[in-house]
Amino acid sequence: MTVGHTDLNYVTAISDKRFWILLNSEADALITSQVTLGEQVPVSANTTAALYGGANAAPVNSPVKDRSVTISVPAKQFVAISFPLKDKKSPRSKVQTLKSGMQQTDFGPGIGKCFVFRIRTPFGWDAIYGYLESTLSPGARVTVSMNHQETILTAYPFEWSFRPLETNEAANLNVTVTTREGRVFIKQLHL
Repeated sequence: MTVGHTDLNYVTAISDKRFWILLNSEADALITSQVTLGEQVPVSANTTAALYGGANAAPVNSPVKDRSVTISVPAKQFVAISFPLKDKKSPRSKVQTLKSGMQQTDFGPGIGKCFVFRIRTPFGWDAIYGYLESTLSPGARVTVSMNHQETILTAYPFEWSFRPLETNEAANLNVTVTTREGRVFIKQLHL
């Protein structure tokens, strides 16, 4: 799925009869955005979603057209969207338990710790998310590579994600921090 605004974070879940998205806004103002579901999400292309906003909100019906819905999320708040499953029953199959879902390594003073998480989705694939706890100084660069994918970060927050990854596929990460003085620190993590 895709969300059309970078200040929106989300998590997804699936129950016996519904697909759920919980969105959180990091913006200082109201955000209006498109949410588009990928083909792997077992929801009809044209349906009605239930939109929940605020602490005690009753659901509001929102039309879904071509797997997309428009949502509004108030500043620094949460909104939940619930979609009926196409087959009225969750397609969940037995998913192998994730035994080692987090690793950390310490780059030392001035850089700090690096945390990496392997996240198992209900769709039969995994995602990798990681971040550095440090803000680092301006001019620093973080390069993260995993299984022939690479991302380069030059500003805080130093966080990244890679997806999709097969549940039995190894995740071999190289995290390289280059300080503004040109010192290079490299750590390898395996999930």
